Amino acid sequence: MRMFEQENAAPLSGGKAPAPRAPAPKTAAFLGIDSASVAGNTNADWARARDEGGISFGVVRAAYGTTPDRAFKGDWQKMKDAGLLRGAYLFLRLPSGKGKGDVDPVKQARAFIQTVGRLEPGDLPPTLDIEFPGGRDRSRATAQQCLARARAAWNALADHYGVAPVIYTSARVWKEDLRNLPAPDLTESPLWLARYRLKAGLPAQEELKLPPKAPAGA
Repeated sequence: MRMFEQENAAPLSGGKAPAPRAPAPKTAAFLGIDSASVAGNTNADWARARDEGGISFGVVRAAYGTTPDRAFKGDWQKMKDAGLLRGAYLFLRLPSGKGKGDVDPVKQARAFIQTVGRLEPGDLPPTLDIEFPGGRDRSRATAQQCLARARAAWNALADHYGVAPVIYTSARVWKEDLRNLPAPDLTESPLWLARYRLKAGLPAQEELKLPPKAPAGA
């Protein structure tokens, strides 16, 4: 999992000052929205979000485990009609509390594939949401078992779509829930890092200047 890298300073040589470097390239920031049919959120107005919110993309939940999100089909078409870059994500259900939610990860990936169907040119790669509401400590599964499930779903999506899925997670999830387990086979995935606590009153464009923490080895 890789993010932007910053070039290391040139080493000193012979007591001379390092040669001046070219300015680091600026990183463009784009506003977008992720959505799922929770808390009554089932009729998003994507054209209005584009016009009044200045968004250029949206990512919507296609499936919660093996259950298709009831708002997906409508949102998927509305985003296209609004001219937005669009993406879809699978909320991977991992074991929690007495094995509840322990659904075959490959079946979950297939449910996503069946719901989304073919991705069109310009659509974002599929996204795999890896998180543990309430923490993995409530689960009977080990960190190794949970990562193995995530890897199985990742492989199923990658095999079907021919592209590495985006991984949605956070540094806290990877450190505390997954114990910073190495995952060199997932390093080609773009990272979508969560930032759950925003500063009150901070404009979105200013918030984008504050990069979230990345998992170790990202």
